Amino acid sequence: MSRADHAARTSTTDPIDEAPARLTPRHLEESIQVLRDVSLAVDDGRTWKVIHGALTAPESTVANARLSVIERQLHQMLTVVSTAPPPATYVGNGLMLLPTSLGFPLIGFADDLQLTPALVMHRQWDTPTTHLLERILRPGERFLDIGANIGYFTVFGAMLVGGTGRVHAFEANPRTAEVLRRNVRMNTVGHVCTVRDVALGDRTGTATLHTFVGSQASSTLSTLPDRLLDEWHERPREQPVSMTTLDEAFADSDDIFSCIKMDAEGSEARIWAGADRFFQTHVDDRTIVLLEWNPPGLTGAGADRRALLATFARHGFMVWRRDDQLTVTRITDVSQLDDWCNAELVLARDPARVAAVCP
Repeated sequence: MSRADHAARTSTTDPIDEAPARLTPRHLEESIQVLRDVSLAVDDGRTWKVIHGALTAPESTVANARLSVIERQLHQMLTVVSTAPPPATYVGNGLMLLPTSLGFPLIGFADDLQLTPALVMHRQWDTPTTHLLERILRPGERFLDIGANIGYFTVFGAMLVGGTGRVHAFEANPRTAEVLRRNVRMNTVGHVCTVRDVALGDRTGTATLHTFVGSQASSTLSTLPDRLLDEWHERPREQPVSMTTLDEAFADSDDIFSCIKMDAEGSEARIWAGADRFFQTHVDDRTIVLLEWNPPGLTGAGADRRALLATFARHGFMVWRRDDQLTVTRITDVSQLDDWCNAELVLARDPARVAAVCP
């Protein structure tokens, strides 16, 4: 069957559209344009990229098999488009059920002023990191989510690595970790995900976590400046939590991680200080670290930012700053990073890996 014939196939019982049994070239062109527009509106063009790649690839048995898969995926996508998306719903006890554009729901906090409004309004959170994970993670791989929050990237990562992969999620805030566990269970990825409600640092024992309500995703071990707390119109509450190190947490593991997402609100220097063995045995030249550089948090934890960059280099990692369009800039000195504003960093030992995911 030719590619044009395959793309022209329709079902006479298709509930989406009563199309003719065989599309003319003009109808085919118009239909492809509609699919492109729908994909851009629904999933930021991810489905369209797959379609376009298959349609422009050389004719082959493999390509036609790929088109069969795409046909089924498009039917599912168009079924979703033809039905109004489910609304965010308050489910009681200060919690909401939040649909996402990635196809899975999450439970979130009704009083949260960060992630919950984004999911209510747009059904998305941190689109650039979402796209990066799509480009990095493959079935069967390992993903480490440090600062997992309610599990947006934990669940998404589990879906990307599949049943043969593994996801390890760490969340220090006990209240948030309980919702994270619910989201893992609700999305039936418990066989892939391991959730740890413990802080990561440079020692084992206990630590004081500064928690927030409106800014619950910003709970931190750091002492934040009044200037930032005034912006948030909130003061933290102190809560004792357990702490461990990456070396201790993975002492008996042989996992090698393809991607590590590290969003620890200023604890990054302490985490790397407790991970010498981890970065020798659980990463390789394919590993990419996605790290949020948080100057107020790092300062509040007593970290030397220049020394932290040197720690990255000592473990063989080069550093890039990425923007929302996934354009990257090489970072070689702390003076290239702002003293106040956060930056999203990409760390890798092999520059080719970064070039492949941030073209």
